[in-house]
Amino acid sequence: MTTSTNVTSTNWSGAVIQAASGKSLSTVSAVWKVPTVSQVPVRGVTTTDVASWVGLDGYNSNDVCQAGIQETVTTGANGQASVSISAWDEWYPAGSNTISSSAFKVDAGDTVRITVETTGAGATKATFLYDDETTGQTYQTSLTAPHGTSLTGNSAEWVVETPEWSNGFSAYQPLLADFLNTPIVFQDASASYANGSAASLSGAMTIGMETSGGQGVPAYAQEAYGSVSASADAVTVTEDDYWANADTSSGPYGHHRYF
Repeated sequence: MTTSTNVTSTNWSGAVIQAASGKSLSTVSAVWKVPTVSQVPVRGVTTTDVASWVGLDGYNSNDVCQAGIQETVTTGANGQASVSISAWDEWYPAGSNTISSSAFKVDAGDTVRITVETTGAGATKATFLYDDETTGQTYQTSLTAPHGTSLTGNSAEWVVETPEWSNGFSAYQPLLADFLNTPIVFQDASASYANGSAASLSGAMTIGMETSGGQGVPAYAQEAYGSVSASADAVTVTEDDYWANADTSSGPYGHHRYF
């Protein structure tokens, strides 16, 4: 059963707020526990992933200034699955930058606080702050906007995503890695305007992630959905357990393309 959300996406789930009229959003932040993930039980699927992040722009704008944690689950020829985890930043349409574990190491189960800071609309520089509250490790870096790009400041997001994979010739959208036991909860979810005033989550729109289906996966199955508790400053992403309906005896799964 699909849980109703305000917005449907093939690769995002969570929540987004839009800037109030005449204002631009400049900063976004949240605290969350990095989930423990596993491979989906669909024969032939060898790669799934999940990126949890906070960002500015991306909803009704052509850029996204974002930072978060990526987890990729890979199943080898022996059937054993391994998980890689790293922090990253990105100012789309430029590609993402992986932060080396020597600079900032993060593990499943760690609680992280990540903040994206800019000066608001027209900004061409962003600062990213990472704090692993479990280990006490911190890291700071910055990015310059891609050529011809500047911040719009029209939206802020708290998102769980399945990032696109590319081999240089074609791209595909993996399924969302399993984190069924525990939803991802963005706590202390906050955003502020360029003038320093706080934005409210009360008008946030929830985002539901749906796959377009494929062999072994129901058509238009909802992979995850976002919910918002404005009073608690929290955005929760819950994964749907629709695998019971999947044909796990056949494969491979036909990856749908990102768009």
